[in-house]
Amino acid sequence: MSTIRKLTEKDIEDFVEISANAYCGFGTLEQMRKAYREFFPIVVNELEDDDLFGLCREEKLHGGMRLIDYKMKLLSTKAAVGGIGCVAVDLVHKKEKVAKELMEFACKYFREKGMSMAALYPFRVDFYKNMGFGYGVERRQYKIEPKYFPKDSSKKHITYLNEESKDDILDCYNSFLEKNNGMMEKTEPCLERLFRKDRKIVGYKKDGRVLGYINFSYKTKHLLKNDMVIHELIYENHEVLLELCTFLHFQADQFERIIINTPDEHIHYLVNNPENGEYEAFNSIKNEFGVSAIGLMYRVLDVRKLFKDLNSHNFNNQSCSLKLTVIDDFVKENDGSTVVEFKDGKATICNSEDYEVEVEIKVSDFSSLIMGAISFKKLAEYGLARISDEKYMNIINNIFLTDKKPMCITDF
Repeated sequence: MSTIRKLTEKDIEDFVEISANAYCGFGTLEQMRKAYREFFPIVVNELEDDDLFGLCREEKLHGGMRLIDYKMKLLSTKAAVGGIGCVAVDLVHKKEKVAKELMEFACKYFREKGMSMAALYPFRVDFYKNMGFGYGVERRQYKIEPKYFPKDSSKKHITYLNEESKDDILDCYNSFLEKNNGMMEKTEPCLERLFRKDRKIVGYKKDGRVLGYINFSYKTKHLLKNDMVIHELIYENHEVLLELCTFLHFQADQFERIIINTPDEHIHYLVNNPENGEYEAFNSIKNEFGVSAIGLMYRVLDVRKLFKDLNSHNFNNQSCSLKLTVIDDFVKENDGSTVVEFKDGKATICNSEDYEVEVEIKVSDFSSLIMGAISFKKLAEYGLARISDEKYMNIINNIFLTDKKPMCITDF
């Protein structure tokens, strides 16, 4: 019999050992123990919207996870979203359904808190896909030579920023967030991460306001060969971006490559040559310019609550009465049909059984669809969504179409 409860100070050392073993690829065992011993007490004792939960059997901790309350830009509105991180299972209790039970608890926990969605970075994609999580956009890594970034005639607004500018940096980030679907509001740990000793911040400052910044660190390959690693590139407009790029352009004698890990799929349009200097992927004359990894995965926990969260959103001025049948084998309360009335783009949940068209879709694919990661037409083309009347195809596609795919740079 399993018991899942919030972890306390006395549980920290046990969870440190479980987590250090589970995430051994991030460093040596001692390095991971040290990192978790420093961070877990902060989560347990200091962070209001951030907790550790553990699964015990016969009073012994078998595994645990971190659950975070986030606010996310969801299409044109803001919504509370549950973040799931640091899912770890004791090595001797693998394949005993510990992680499955933890995920069942997490989905129920966030749903009962009134959250319509959850998000996570997957350690194994199929595991979470089977639990109803769908793909967002991939995380891309570009390795660009500094000289290929565009340059302006001036970088007069570029300056170093430090912790004294924390509020200004946060204001800049929040302005960027408002324009980008999928961005998460910064929690205190996310904000503090910007000022780690191994990182620096260069910003664009004008009339006392921070309008853009680059948060970066160094990657040393040799005494004379170094790369710059960009963790955050935030900007208010093109003018700001161009000066930040000018700063990068002039680093050519200092760094071989600028490494950017980003969900922005269009960075290669910004530079004159996006090649990363590697040719293994295609083994041909095709020039490789980036590699991709699975980014955030999203999950709709409560379809009805989701449309209430989106009651102010305009679904592209479309009008249609839709019976939305979401197949959810993991969260049974979320499994079934909901009639949604779209009128001039505004969505309302209806109790009526009257509708014009029905869509049937798995919750994982619906989660990707509502986030704007993929179009309805593409899901239908792949056989991942069924529509009862093809003449409504364009209307349904337009309802869920977004001008911006989800973009999230928050790690958890």
